[in-house]
Amino acid sequence: MDQKVLCVYYSRSGNTKQVIEQLTEKLPCDVEHIGEPRKRKGVIGFLRSGFEAATKKIVSIDEQKHDPSSYDLVIIATPMWASTVSSPVRSYLYQNKGKFKKQVAYIVTSGYKASSKVCSQLDELTNLTPKTRMELKHKDFKMNTIDQAIDQFIQNINES
Repeated sequence: MDQKVLCVYYSRSGNTKQVIEQLTEKLPCDVEHIGEPRKRKGVIGFLRSGFEAATKKIVSIDEQKHDPSSYDLVIIATPMWASTVSSPVRSYLYQNKGKFKKQVAYIVTSGYKASSKVCSQLDELTNLTPKTRMELKHKDFKMNTIDQAIDQFIQNINES
């Protein structure tokens, strides 16, 4: 693969971070963690996260280190909150609107629900159709099937 890849992610619980760590062991890419000045720990953080996602709130995020417009492929990884894109990822996409000029791919981690609605929202936010997507649920983490999903995701990325 000769394309320049950026992997952008947010993780509250650590699941999305785990996927990105496993992915970057197999796929050469730059990584952009979406950080925020405000913490989301505990029950209050969980409830605030759900509320922000449900109301599609744009939140304050840390300054980014990579410009997505200089990459051939941007992989966007988000947890699903309240059946929608997490507010930090939504904020990142809002700040970088128009900078996703080439290709995108999505990774969505969720509890038990299907995440196709989140992928549709990502389509709208990036104004692109993804090259591929990977949707992981709670059972994938429990059954340790993430590695196979990552291998398939990389294979899909490498296909022209």
